[in-house]
Amino acid sequence: MGIAVYSQAVPWSLNDIQLSNTAMNRLIYIIALVCLMSPTVALAAAGSYSSGDRLTSKSRLSKESQAIFYYNDGLAQRDKATKYEQKAAKYDRQDKSHKKFLAKADKAYRKAIEKYKRALNYDNQMFQAHTSLGYALRKIGLFDESLMSYENALHINPNYAEAIEYKAQAHLQLHQYDEVKRSYLTLRRDHPEYADKLSTAIKNWLRNNGKNRSNRLQAFAQWASYL
Repeated sequence: MGIAVYSQAVPWSLNDIQLSNTAMNRLIYIIALVCLMSPTVALAAAGSYSSGDRLTSKSRLSKESQAIFYYNDGLAQRDKATKYEQKAAKYDRQDKSHKKFLAKADKAYRKAIEKYKRALNYDNQMFQAHTSLGYALRKIGLFDESLMSYENALHINPNYAEAIEYKAQAHLQLHQYDEVKRSYLTLRRDHPEYADKLSTAIKNWLRNNGKNRSNRLQAFAQWASYL
């Protein structure tokens, strides 16, 4: 992921940079704060402030920087959800603990959705937030809404690999195999590393959907076997 430094001396913005991973997203949050906020609030960005202090400081920031605040809040909720999913995976699906941790993950994803939407209220051109919104929506089973978010991201940045890959996974859940194939071929041509990620996701999905396969699914599985 590239880093957008929000300063008047820099003539470009977040939307000029394609991000590549969640960790680098976090740096956007810190750098925006250092460039735009007073020394006292900038120190708070290093972790020495309460959630109440952070909310108070938001009034001092530009709309774009407030969008970054909420976007990173959403990423934090997404991280929580991922950890809960990992804990759930340690238990049998019928186990109460499995269900308990999945419920917590669902709750965290829903909080993330709220944060991403608030971010987009401040900066509707933040394609990363559209993509992350789509991811969270997909995780709670809202596949059609998820696809709309990915489309919004790709309308702003048509070559954003993460959105293309996640969009393909939403199509996969909806059994829209031709769309999955098209996305895979696009990624294989332009972003091979994301094509590999999608290939892994497809094979994992097929392993979990191996029973009672339709002719269409069998044909898709045959195609996927060559990836």
